[in-house]
Amino acid sequence: MIIPAAGPRTAKARPTATPSGSREEPLPPLLRILFHGKQPPVGTLWTYAGLFSDLQRAVVPARLDMFRKIQASARTHLGWAENDICSWPLDVAPAVFHQGLRLFGPRTIIIFGPTSCIPAAPDSEDRAASQPGPSVIVLPDLEAMAAGNKQLKNDAWQTLQGIRP
Repeated sequence: MIIPAAGPRTAKARPTATPSGSREEPLPPLLRILFHGKQPPVGTLWTYAGLFSDLQRAVVPARLDMFRKIQASARTHLGWAENDICSWPLDVAPAVFHQGLRLFGPRTIIIFGPTSCIPAAPDSEDRAASQPGPSVIVLPDLEAMAAGNKQLKNDAWQTLQGIRP
């Protein structure tokens, strides 16, 4: 999925029911649009620190542009289906990040550096032993790739070629 450009949204957020039946906080419209056309489980969830911030900018930052280009290349050149790729921001509250993980149900999380930390879920200790999580793959920094670092682009591409969504 190519991340849509940010713009004014008027739809009202509604609480979402979790599989356990508990209610979660409503997602902002900007985040809810990331679910458009996706049927869980998705193959891969792509993220980076700063994605939520970048989605709110009037001008598309270079790293978001690079993020979109890599997703498009994975679909075009690796033959990944639309439902093999979704996006969810890492730079939101841990509960919101994990809400997206639960709703998308990805098999693999792809994180672009420089950070490789995923926020801990509030109830992660209770579920850690009973539910194995998705695998996590860390790729190079988007800003460095957008600045023209060909070696990092090649490294990222080699890693993506080895993923089976």
